[in-house]
Amino acid sequence: MQKTLKNPVVIKGRGLHTNKDVVMKVSPAPEGYGRRFVRTDLEGVPCIKVDIASSLGIPLCTAVGKDSARVMTIEHFMAACNALGLSNLHIEIDGEELPALDGSSLEFFKALKAGGTVPQGDLPVVQLQEPIKIDDGPRYVAAFPYPELRLSYTFISNQENVPDMYYNFNEAEDDFESELAPARTIAFKQHLEELRKQGLALGGDENMVVLIDETGFANKRRFPEEVARHKVLDMYGDLALIGEYRLKAHIVAVGTGHRHNALLVRRILEQVGLGGK
Repeated sequence: MQKTLKNPVVIKGRGLHTNKDVVMKVSPAPEGYGRRFVRTDLEGVPCIKVDIASSLGIPLCTAVGKDSARVMTIEHFMAACNALGLSNLHIEIDGEELPALDGSSLEFFKALKAGGTVPQGDLPVVQLQEPIKIDDGPRYVAAFPYPELRLSYTFISNQENVPDMYYNFNEAEDDFESELAPARTIAFKQHLEELRKQGLALGGDENMVVLIDETGFANKRRFPEEVARHKVLDMYGDLALIGEYRLKAHIVAVGTGHRHNALLVRRILEQVGLGGK
């Protein structure tokens, strides 16, 4: 079933990569509208629909764009939208990157949940007929026919003092708010300075990530396998690129990231005959 918000919600914060303050106003939208960002700070207030056609290949985040307008780091917000079933939203934003908040999806989820939901019409379902696999050296992601949406991820560590991690999330059975939404991303201390020289991670701090240095974990984790949980969270948000459909599949990933998730969405849409949309 399609849903939208009952009441508008305002979310404020600073971008993870840009370090710029931004204000989002998330408002109800009509049936069939989809999730659309509107850049209120740009001339002509361009509107960008969240789907695979608008996906941009920006490193370390998921971004959508149209012409010269873009919106970055949408994955945590979109995961919260998916968890609440919010398929139609009008999202005004006065900057190019969503606020990072606490580095997870939890504050987005709480804000949207407080706005309430309104049921609308039926939501078209995308259901796989046969498996899809994308290989990328030692990394891969595969999707299999399944009656609901299930996401399984294995994080492969390159450090002896940081273990491999696995996490599995079943959309129909598991509690997003307590089990997935609070998970933060991984950050390697030795890489942060290099990222900042590239103009990335300018707005982050050590409380927003699972920080790893040469000794292992350098701050407190929220879950023993928090890194794998966050990878599942990212995947869940990235699946919003499928557009105005509900996906039913079991997705299994090892060592993959945002780029692989977008490739998988393209392959899924091609298999079911929606690749040109």
